[in-house]
Amino acid sequence: FFAFLFFGKTKIRVPPALGETRGRRRSIASGPLTLARRRKPDEGGIQAHVSAVVVYRGLELLVGQGQDTHTTVAAVADDLGLGTASSLVDLLRHAITTSSVPAPNATRSSYVPVKTNHEMGDEQARLTQLAQCLQSSLSPDQLVRQNAERFLEQGSGSDGFSILLLRLVSSSETSDAQTSVAGAVCFKNLVKKHWIQQAPDVVGAPIPWCVADVEKDQVRQLLVGLMLSAAKLVRNQLSEALSLISATDFPTRWPSLLPELVQRLGTRNNRDWIATAGVLETANTIFKQYRDAYRSDALYKELKYVLDIFVGPLLALFQESVQALVTQAAGDPQTVTNLLTSIRLMCRVFFSLNSQELPEVFEDAMAAWMGEFHNLLSYENAQITGGSPDLASPIDAVKAAVCDNVNLYIEKNEEEFRPFLQTFVQDVWGLLTKTGVESGKDHLVTSGVRFLTAVANSVHHQLFQGGDTLRMVCEQIVIPNLTFRDDDEELFDMNHVEYIRRDIEGSDGDTRRKGASELVRGLTNKFPEHMAQSVGGYVNALLAQHAADPVNNWKAKDAAIYLVTSLMVKAKSNAKGATELNDVGVNAVDFFAQQIVPELTNAVRRNGDANGNTGTAVLWADSLKFLTIFRQVLPKEAVTPVLPAVLVLLTSSENVTHTYACNALERLLTVREIDGRLRYEAAWIAPHLQTVFTNAFGVFDLPDSRENEYAMRCVMRVITVLDADVKPVALVCLQKLSAQLLETCQNPKNPRFSHYLFESVAGVLKHATDPTLIPQFESLLFPPFQHVLQQDVVEFAPYVFQ
Repeated sequence: FFAFLFFGKTKIRVPPALGETRGRRRSIASGPLTLARRRKPDEGGIQAHVSAVVVYRGLELLVGQGQDTHTTVAAVADDLGLGTASSLVDLLRHAITTSSVPAPNATRSSYVPVKTNHEMGDEQARLTQLAQCLQSSLSPDQLVRQNAERFLEQGSGSDGFSILLLRLVSSSETSDAQTSVAGAVCFKNLVKKHWIQQAPDVVGAPIPWCVADVEKDQVRQLLVGLMLSAAKLVRNQLSEALSLISATDFPTRWPSLLPELVQRLGTRNNRDWIATAGVLETANTIFKQYRDAYRSDALYKELKYVLDIFVGPLLALFQESVQALVTQAAGDPQTVTNLLTSIRLMCRVFFSLNSQELPEVFEDAMAAWMGEFHNLLSYENAQITGGSPDLASPIDAVKAAVCDNVNLYIEKNEEEFRPFLQTFVQDVWGLLTKTGVESGKDHLVTSGVRFLTAVANSVHHQLFQGGDTLRMVCEQIVIPNLTFRDDDEELFDMNHVEYIRRDIEGSDGDTRRKGASELVRGLTNKFPEHMAQSVGGYVNALLAQHAADPVNNWKAKDAAIYLVTSLMVKAKSNAKGATELNDVGVNAVDFFAQQIVPELTNAVRRNGDANGNTGTAVLWADSLKFLTIFRQVLPKEAVTPVLPAVLVLLTSSENVTHTYACNALERLLTVREIDGRLRYEAAWIAPHLQTVFTNAFGVFDLPDSRENEYAMRCVMRVITVLDADVKPVALVCLQKLSAQLLETCQNPKNPRFSHYLFESVAGVLKHATDPTLIPQFESLLFPPFQHVLQQDVVEFAPYVFQ
């Protein structure tokens, strides 16, 4: 029976207990082992006829399977002459616990059975068995993988298992590279789950197992050295585990960690820069927690401990490495790369240790640090590249880290940093003017622009004073970084989710366009007249360039729209858009009428079809974004004529364009007058009601927009604004919503989409109070509601009851 289930070659005779009469026998495909027929084995007889692996797998299959399985076991036991089902189960348990379980030479040879630590024999055997189990956890065979994972899960809750994993990871004899990575991942997961004593999930349940203190001490003694000597993939996993441990144990329960790191940095003129980089990576992992930590006496006490021990050796190493970079290793690319890696890590450690406030030890040595930062910003080496335009070179990574550090100082330590400010403004400015548009240089550019923006917003903004200076800023820094790049075009076409996240959701991640826009806004706040003249000239030039060749020069108009938006907006919010404008001689209403309305009119003429022309689709999206941002300041009579364009762009095949159309319509319907009344009330949208719902619901049928949260929020907003006027279309709306609801309840993916979906349903039910509709509503809504309650979809149950 068990052989039939798990093996597949040898023909054997099976017992008649599998639903056949005793008078019938048939051959079936089975494993390489033979099962003796019609024989009554003694207590150990079962091991003579069925391998322990088959027995174990059979037992696994039988445990907890209910009455039908018990009947089958009883029949098999009777056929083997064992009498009862319990006798067979007892015998199977005996077979597992009293025999070593060799891996059969069949297709499942990677299987490793579960055994407790005291049964594993000597350490080498245990390591070998653990390595086999880790290999099995990577098997494409689901059953083999599940058994291995079960073994690892059980092992993770036993004493000594973490040490065994670390020894396996460090042993080249018992594990290959893939197995070592799997062991490191297992160790990291063990630390996550069992390093800290957790409370039981259920009141009164046993306290979960936790790594013993003695074992923790052993781990802490082994971990740093092992991590520094491990391969990169293993080191990454162990580094994360060390970060988890240090977050709870350092420095109180791990006082030896920092002295050990300092000792492993080596001594002057006797450095192994690869090993040094490993130590610095470990330190960076530990100190990252200080960047966003909540200020407290305990935190400052810990920081002081770190500063007293680590900063002195760090500065000496930093000066030595920069000197070696400039002089000794100028001709050796590999040595230069190793030095740059260490220098970047030291810059990140500097950032972490200065993130709370300026420590005295750094203030006293500020001139030394800033001198080396200046040297790094001017360093060049043509031999060192990133290997690809999409990857930052080691030099660019170092310069970006330096820009992050000086930006931190201008934001938090402005007064102390003042003597060095002009030098770094010149350094960063010169750096940005020489940096290309490759995506690998994005971090460097955004870091540098953020530094200049911080200076522009500070009391030292006079450094930019003068028309020529501002003109050069616009020409050399702003315009090149506002221009729509090939990478942006690829993102627009191939990854609309990321494009939208960056462009209209205000993501935390910096982009070149966002940085350049913030720089324009900062300079305009300080020098409105000069910026109006400088930027105004470039806007006119860009628009003239587009007018000369609209098909090929669409990027010029895209840049002009972005530049005007950055120049005019003084204050804005997600809820209201632009709330305060700069007086820079550019009128938002006039620009809208002259540059935005023609684009939207073109969309109506072409029925929202860009015909695969990315430039046209981008300009339509730009126009919708401009309308959305300036919705509060644009009068109703200026917006009403473009409503048909917004509605037709809901049908655009470009994901970004139809998403921006949904967002524009939804945001317009939230605009209120000074007295609190909605500017765009139900009467404004009512003449287009059928088009609105047809096109909005049509978005969900477009590719990659099945759960478009902007479209569903648009539907919700329209229903809310219509209020009682939704009655004529209530049934149609609910038919669409109920179909979407059933699909979403069966496979929830996007929480915000689900929220807007349920709110839309609630809006229809709230306002469509016609009693004759109730039976139809129930027939539409009860199937998804029953699914939620019967399948216990906990995130949707509150919506259903509401």
